[in-house]
Amino acid sequence: MEGDLSKGLKLGKFNTPAFDETIYGELPPFLKKVCMPFIETEVERDIVLLSSLITFSACFPRVTGTYDYDELNANLYGIIIAPPASGKGVAKHGTALGNQIQNSLDRGNEIKAINDKIAKAAEEEAENEVKKEEKVVQKNFFLPANTSSTFLIKQIKANEERGNLIFDSEADTLGNVMGQDWAKGVSEVLRKSFHHERTAIGRAGDDLMINIKNPKLSLLLTGTPGQLGGIIKSVEDGLFSRCILYAFDTEANWKDVSPTKASESINNYYDNLAVEVFEMYEHFLAGKYQYVLTAKQWEEFNRAFKWMLKTSIQDYGEAVQGIVKRAGVMGFRLSMIFNILAHFENKNKSLKIECNDKYLTLSIRLMRRLLIHILEVFNKVNQDKTDNSRMDQFIRSLPEGEFRRGQAATIGRAMGFSLRTADTYLQEAVKAGILLHPNSGGVYRKVKKQ
Repeated sequence: MEGDLSKGLKLGKFNTPAFDETIYGELPPFLKKVCMPFIETEVERDIVLLSSLITFSACFPRVTGTYDYDELNANLYGIIIAPPASGKGVAKHGTALGNQIQNSLDRGNEIKAINDKIAKAAEEEAENEVKKEEKVVQKNFFLPANTSSTFLIKQIKANEERGNLIFDSEADTLGNVMGQDWAKGVSEVLRKSFHHERTAIGRAGDDLMINIKNPKLSLLLTGTPGQLGGIIKSVEDGLFSRCILYAFDTEANWKDVSPTKASESINNYYDNLAVEVFEMYEHFLAGKYQYVLTAKQWEEFNRAFKWMLKTSIQDYGEAVQGIVKRAGVMGFRLSMIFNILAHFENKNKSLKIECNDKYLTLSIRLMRRLLIHILEVFNKVNQDKTDNSRMDQFIRSLPEGEFRRGQAATIGRAMGFSLRTADTYLQEAVKAGILLHPNSGGVYRKVKKQ
């Protein structure tokens, strides 16, 4: 498969930049507060910023902006990719900003459940009959990654006016689900929801029909490179171009893990910020807001992304067109989030949210950085594809029947491979069932084709 990701993305060095310092200097004041606890650690600060932006993208379902004739909300998808125990876990602090919203919905669900129970008891007493109990779909802000397509659509429908966020710190939770027969529609739901396309599901056995006119969903996952392929099978998969990717690797350094006063209070810090976010959330639910850019701002936006498209094609080829064009949608949504926060902080009462030049420029600069991450992953997938082609050529060159490791090493050297590379290819072929390695010695045998 072209740009195959089915076996995951291999570990290796990512040539990806952290966000430069000037980006943090230009953030709206509230986002500066969000990032402050991690100001000393470059990558962790980036992750907290990105995770908070994706959380915010789900918080304003009644704010829309027109982009290429489409009415868009701010919803974003993001995947943070890094080796195990590398610091990506701080994403939980960015998503904690939505905790108070979920707490409020939980209280509403509890009250509704009690009222429904009272009403049902009164109805049964009056009619003296047992009616089939209907399952009530609760309202939620956070949705689980471990979900069927039916459950996901029911939840999006129940929260259509309020929006949702899927967050999971283990990307393979969603990846494993998407490999199940009962969840094969999840990828389609995600792809359609990105553009708020009408989504429907019908199940004859359950006499079920659900239509969602305008699904609103945000997504944030963190995981290792090998987990990416469970969610996105190839770079041609439409889900790839719909996701902000932030990929990094770290030096093998030990971190001071002793408890400090700061670490004890950090959860309280983000709990307090979540209360402020809930105030914003309720404020923007009270009316229908429109986000607008001036003609001059659209010129700046179009000029910037035209340049990104041109240079990306020069560096990576025509295949990246869709990636860069959807990066434009993401950049627009980032600018929407920055300006929504500024609108609230400035106590602006207007239902029109006017784009600020500073925040438009900030969103373009941030998206340029993120696009480097996305294209670096794209490039590594294609490098992995080349490696697989070289491995296939090497395996085909090996003798039929039995052969020893030394023979394979000689063939590998003739093809320009190191002994280590030849050994790696042998091990991969054994795992794939292409070669048999029946004992601990150096003997291998090709599997006969049936």
